[in-house]
Order: sequence, then structure tokens, then C-alpha cells
Amino acid sequence: MVRAAMRVAALVLFASLMSTQRVSAQDQCEETDISARMSQAEDRVSRLEDRLYSVLSQSPGTSANDTLILADLVERLADVTRSLQNMSLSNQEENQTPVCERGMASKVSEPYLLLDNSLLNRKIRCDTQTDGGGWIVFQRRATGDVDFYKNWAAYRAGFGDLDGDFWLGNQALHTLTNANNYELRVDVRFDGQDFFAQFSTVRVENESQKFRLHLGTYSGTVGDSGGSGMIFNDNGRFSTFDQDNDDYSHIHCAVSRHGAWWYKQCTAVNLNGEWGVDRIGGMRWYNGATHRYAEFSEMKIRVV
Repeated sequence: MVRAAMRVAALVLFASLMSTQRVSAQDQCEETDISARMSQAEDRVSRLEDRLYSVLSQSPGTSANDTLILADLVERLADVTRSLQNMSLSNQEENQTPVCERGMASKVSEPYLLLDNSLLNRKIRCDTQTDGGGWIVFQRRATGDVDFYKNWAAYRAGFGDLDGDFWLGNQALHTLTNANNYELRVDVRFDGQDFFAQFSTVRVENESQKFRLHLGTYSGTVGDSGGSGMIFNDNGRFSTFDQDNDDYSHIHCAVSRHGAWWYKQCTAVNLNGEWGVDRIGGMRWYNGATHRYAEFSEMKIRVV
């Protein structure tokens, strides 16, 4: 009777455990590992039952011993339960899709991830490590394999490859920066040295407002003094070679600077300019003191 009761109790316990320890069918290795450990745990319970039955058979009238053995079994079963629950939680954490958010650097080792963004209903490239991570990259130029001298429609929709050089799209920038409060970071490299500019807030208006740019307070190492640098583009409208929205009446900045940008009276920064040239239409950054030309740039936003 006792043996039968314990067997039923054990089966009920493990049926319950199995229902809570399910892992994704997409990870067969992890599922096999969990199943193997649970099989070992079942064997432990079976041996504990045999021990309990043996003791009770030898001393059927010793209720105190029965109680001690039963208490020991319950404690051992509790240990098994905790062990399996910890395995399940660990497995769930490993298989959980990361979210592009501040602080993820401590949870993710890869420097970049391509993640789904529900607001855009598309993939985004997430910088997981810089300053704690959680940056949605919207511009990247590292190889020069993509021509950035494109028209309004291309910049509105985005172009390029998230694994290479790309522009995420002005419509995407508007959607993101008007759904949450974001900060902006720009990483650039000049002559093998890395610099950055960071702005406390960033917002891009809609297409009817020509994707006008709004920037907050600057900090960083690249230099943005005296209204030069990218702060010069604050409140600027976006222009391409087929849409002239700059503040000049006699110069089409997108054409003269061979790019597409938030040009006003043209610009001190031209990171969508021509790749690999050290002239005014190149990937220039003027910080109020020197003109430098980037060999790498990456622009990204993060929820504040």
C-alpha cells in the first residue's frame, strides 16, 4: 500500500515537473539534456521508494521511523524539484530573445545583433556593447560598398544591408523617435583613431516637415564647439539631390556636398558624403577648428 501510494505520488510529481520543464523544439540539444537529467532524477526517486519500502517492511510497526524516512524522502524530492526548476529557468534565459535596451552588455557577448523591432515590423541592427549597449544603428559606413548618393525615396525607405553599410530610413527614424524619448550617438574614425559625439535627445519630424532634425545637448570627444560639428544641423530639414530643402537659395547643398543630410547653410558634418575622398563633398566633420574625413561612421539611437 505504501509503495503504491509513493509510486503514484512520484508519478504525479514528475508529470507536473515535465509540464513546466518544456523547452523549445528548436533547441533539440537542450531538450535532450533536460530529459536526460530528469530521467536520472526519476531513478533517484525510484531508489528512494525502494529504500522506504525496505525499511517499512523490516519495521512495520515503527511509526517514528516511518515518519523520519518519509520526511527524508520529501526533502530529497524537494531538492530534485528545485534542481529541475533551476535547469528550466537557466535554459529559458539562454533561449530568450534579447531586447535592444540599455544595460544589455552584461547579458550579451556579441557586439551586434539583428533583432526584430515590433514598432517598425522589421529587423534592426543593435549595438549591444557601446556604453552599456542598447543602440539601434541607423547609419553605418565601414566598407564603402554602398553608394550613399541616393534620392529622396531611397532615404525615406532605407537602403543597404544591415550586415554591411546601410541607412535605416528616415521614416523609421521618425517612427522611433516620436514613439519614445531617444538619445543620439555618432561614432567616427579619423586616421585610425576613434571619436564619438553624443546628444542628450534626438527627434526627427515627419515627411511633410521634411524629416526635420532636433538635437539636445552635446557631449563627446570629436568636438562640437561654437555651433560647429553636428549641432550645426539642429532644426535642419533633410535634403537629397532631388529635394532641395536647405536654407540656401543659391546653392543646392546635397549636390555640392555629394550627399544627403540635414543641410541648413550646407553643413559642418557630411557623413553621407562621398566615400574615401578628402574634400568638401567627402565624409567630413568640421569641429570648429579642423576639417577631418571619416574612414568609418556609425550613427545610433537609444531610448533614454
